[in-house]
Amino acid sequence: MSAYGSDVRSAAEKEPNSTSASSFEEGLTSVVDEKLLEKPLEVLGWSVEALGKPEDAAIMTCEGPDCRHIDMALFIYLTPMNKGAEFLRIRERTKICHTVGSSHDSYDAFASPAASHAIEMEFNSMQSAQSSLLKSGDGSTREKTLYDHDLVMVFPRRQGGEAKKPDDFTLRSFVQLMMGKDVERSQRHNKIMIDPFQRVLRTPRCFLDDRGVDVVMDTSNDHSEDGEQKRLETEQQLLKNEYERFVGSTDATSEEKFCELVATAISRRVQLACGLTTRMFLSCDADEIIMTIMADDNDLRVEADRTNYRLQVSNKPFDTTLHEKKLRNLRQEIGEKEWQNSIDHLRRTRGCADESAEFPEMDPLLVSRGEEFHPEIRKALNAWGHTEETDGLFTEDDSYRRNTSNRWSQFWTSIFALPYDPWTYFAPFADYRHEEKYQPYYRRYPIQWGKKEEETLFTQKDRIRLAAGIVDRHINSDALEAAGFLVGQMFALHDMVALKDLRHTWALRWSMICQPLHKIRFYFGEKIALYFAWLEFYTKMLVFPSIAGVITFVYTEARQAVTGTNQQGYILIAFAVFVVIWSSYFSESWKRKNGLLDSLWGLSGLQEAFRYRPQFRGTKSFHPTTDMPEMTYESKTKRRRAFVVSILVVTLMVGIVIIALFALFVLKHWINNSDNLENNHISSKYQTPLTFGVTVANAVQILILNMVYRLVAQKLNDLENHRTDAEYENHLVIKVFLFQFCNSFASFFYIAFFKRIAEGTCLYEDDCMQELRDQLLILFLIRIVVGNTLEVVVPYLKYRYQLFQERKAHTEKSSGHNYIEEQAKLVPYESNEAFEDYNEMVIQYGFINLFVVAFPLTPLLALANNILEIHVDSVKLCFVSRRPFPSLAKDIGVWFYILRFMTYIALGTNSALILWTSDLFDDTDATVKAFVFVVACQVCLVLAVLVERSVPDTPHVLKLLFERYEHIVNVVFKGLFEGDSSHLNEVAERLDVNIYPNDQWQDTKHR
Repeated sequence: MSAYGSDVRSAAEKEPNSTSASSFEEGLTSVVDEKLLEKPLEVLGWSVEALGKPEDAAIMTCEGPDCRHIDMALFIYLTPMNKGAEFLRIRERTKICHTVGSSHDSYDAFASPAASHAIEMEFNSMQSAQSSLLKSGDGSTREKTLYDHDLVMVFPRRQGGEAKKPDDFTLRSFVQLMMGKDVERSQRHNKIMIDPFQRVLRTPRCFLDDRGVDVVMDTSNDHSEDGEQKRLETEQQLLKNEYERFVGSTDATSEEKFCELVATAISRRVQLACGLTTRMFLSCDADEIIMTIMADDNDLRVEADRTNYRLQVSNKPFDTTLHEKKLRNLRQEIGEKEWQNSIDHLRRTRGCADESAEFPEMDPLLVSRGEEFHPEIRKALNAWGHTEETDGLFTEDDSYRRNTSNRWSQFWTSIFALPYDPWTYFAPFADYRHEEKYQPYYRRYPIQWGKKEEETLFTQKDRIRLAAGIVDRHINSDALEAAGFLVGQMFALHDMVALKDLRHTWALRWSMICQPLHKIRFYFGEKIALYFAWLEFYTKMLVFPSIAGVITFVYTEARQAVTGTNQQGYILIAFAVFVVIWSSYFSESWKRKNGLLDSLWGLSGLQEAFRYRPQFRGTKSFHPTTDMPEMTYESKTKRRRAFVVSILVVTLMVGIVIIALFALFVLKHWINNSDNLENNHISSKYQTPLTFGVTVANAVQILILNMVYRLVAQKLNDLENHRTDAEYENHLVIKVFLFQFCNSFASFFYIAFFKRIAEGTCLYEDDCMQELRDQLLILFLIRIVVGNTLEVVVPYLKYRYQLFQERKAHTEKSSGHNYIEEQAKLVPYESNEAFEDYNEMVIQYGFINLFVVAFPLTPLLALANNILEIHVDSVKLCFVSRRPFPSLAKDIGVWFYILRFMTYIALGTNSALILWTSDLFDDTDATVKAFVFVVACQVCLVLAVLVERSVPDTPHVLKLLFERYEHIVNVVFKGLFEGDSSHLNEVAERLDVNIYPNDQWQDTKHR
């Protein structure tokens, strides 16, 4: 929260001169010992400095001789009431200096690494449900500014539960929820025992009194068992007092009142412990409490410094042609002295482009004189589309379309380099540091969404991450959701101006030469931007096998028309080899492009933060290297049993697939027997439609079993008790893929390799390849139509139905949904959606690779589907879904290795299709076929490996650029001068420059 909240500002504007030095003496009586005020403040050594134009705040420091009697200096805000100069309350309290004699040990009582900026606290805003729960308005919040709300939490407001479960809404339940108190263990050990994964209030800062004083900090540094128990007892008593104040007694309360208590308690901590601004209001039918959370730049800077958040720097931070507004504002903000210090520091560490340059640059010999000193790197930057003007100038929304090169050149560059985008800007990324001399170095982003123009240090994705990090450090929202007192996860609101621009330039734009990846990244985060970058790359790479597939298909059809036979030509072998080379090159080229995007987006060297899943159950232990406390698995034997159960269940589900498939093929075989149709009085003209119906039933069976197994796999994953979200997701990916691989491709394997053996014939006499082609075509088309329909239409209908139910339940005519509530009703787009999107594409990749020689037009169908898929996914994000959390990701994860696995499997399937399913080698002996199969697989494997080795994962010039950026960050921000040995100078010896005679050598050598 900024130094001035909205309520403070309004009061100050009414009476701007209501605050004076003498008024502070009255305000201080509640926090400073009255004996100290027997003397005037000036005598005591206190100085009062008003802050800002609305003089409702002041910094008070002590430098006089009597400071030794004062335990702490106070950084306070006093809010004037509407009448006179009396003060309503002290708004902030931050311990900034503990004085002992002449020494000063400065620190921030709220553990803020930046210090100097206190956190505003609203002490009495949540004292009663009547005053804190505001009814929703009529939608007038639609025209809010860009950063009015950073996050939203939705709490349930249920009614009537106390009749069925009265013990769930008691003082004991409230304490147990907030502290994570394990009642059974506490009773067994006769002391308070805590489950850290069920504890909603994570930190001692969450336990403050009504003045905002942290009463637990006095005991938090006592690590003895008695100190721990004393702290827990204090926390418990504070929660009891809070319950009694809100409910009016210590008795059980109603479910509705209990839900309001939980929401109020969380809102109070977000304000007091997190220092953020909140506002709560009821939903349209009053069954939910919606809380908005907002952080200001000071909060975000403190969090960025605390977490070493990486921000991009400017190549030319003092260039007035690019940063005139930014430099003018910064110069006023940090002062002339720090401004000059910043310039001198950069000049000393990096230098200027030449002697005549007025200001230093971050990388002068590359950015300004790259053609002279580093031509190779400079040429690469130009090829990758680096635009220096991006750092400071506003660009038109559709400017990425303007490109002087031809369409083919744009297409080729967008695949193997980067698509043309005026937002492409290469510069180092450095951990944020709060010192004033570093502030001009960080890049400010010129944002232009519609008519709104501003420069900001933090993009929207940065704001959401940092604000969520502040809340997550103090409040365990996962535990709150698991307990049923939070509806879904905390989420961010859509910014309608930015979203409208994305809809226009991306979701509703059918030309797919390139996507606005930088806009997607700034709005949705790197993980989603990386998915669309991969999907675009995959789609464009499909052009090459599509062309080859069309040529192969036309040739085989023409050959059939000329010869009158259905015999496949040897072109199938060439096509199969081409697909092997293409798939290997596709994987390696994506790794190369992934590295380029990592460097552009500052993801190189990114380490994923380790975080326990709230559902994890373990025992406390200590790390063998660092001695830090950690949670380990309770029992390895129990975990092994869980894995065995998972294997058995997966095997059972695969067995169900085989049984269902067997039944369908028995039915198809029965239909293809004309005698069976005649015996059942079915006309033979229905034979083809019935056969087609069985194939459709197979497609429906695949979709249904995939959905069922998805739920089963989640339950199995939960049973395995994984520690982290990454570990959980990787195991889920493997489980789901293994099943869906069997479920989706089992019918193809049966038709291609086993049907002729089992049934003696195929659907078209002995031509199993034609039946396989029909099966591929039907199943592929059904997946396209049904999958894309379910992906968009169902979530949209669900959203509209929820809004309809809310309006129907609400009887007041004057009240309706506001903008925030409408977004709360949108379908969440979280990790499950990203999982499904990747899974859909990976299965499609299997269709292209595993049986491509059976139907060479499969890549063309996949290309058409992917063009549609990009728009379906973008429409889902921009029109149907909640705004997803902007997660970080440096690659596509385990999906890449699954793609590689399918590439190697395809070597065998396509070789086998040509040898046994096609009619090219019908006259060849079975032993010879087996030998040729082994040789063909080995040759294809060698080709794949050669292609992989010929494409380096990271271009040499990109490695040089990364090392260069790392050096710049070390020198400018960390003070690590390479070769600096000034602290290791040799010690001079006594000077002796005499030339002695030879016979005096022994006498003089030890002088």
